[in-house]
Amino acid sequence: MDGGRRLLLWAPAPPLAAESPLAGSPEGVHVRSRAGAAPTTLRLRLGGGPLPAGRYALGFRLEAPSGTARLTLAGQTAEVAAGAPATFEAPIDHSGGPLTLPVATAGSPIWIGDASLKTLP
Repeated sequence: MDGGRRLLLWAPAPPLAAESPLAGSPEGVHVRSRAGAAPTTLRLRLGGGPLPAGRYALGFRLEAPSGTARLTLAGQTAEVAAGAPATFEAPIDHSGGPLTLPVATAGSPIWIGDASLKTLP
């Protein structure tokens, strides 16, 4: 955050499937989904304790290994095609406290990495 490091804690949202759609690594998270299937719903929580009230921008680099994938977070949706990485940034108005956001992916599997959280004026 603003040059510091905090963990992003990803989890599937209920109802839980028999197999998790998430595969994590220090560089990001891979979300398995199937084209034509219902969107994969997730919960994203910022680790490291509460976040002060304010305006923030949460950003990621998105990659789809095959097909087209979509990511929806904080009212913003990005679409990424295979072989054409994209950047995503969503403004967030936070009232203070723990930051937990709903996330949805659809289409092909998607790699979400290079996270950043910046304070906005």
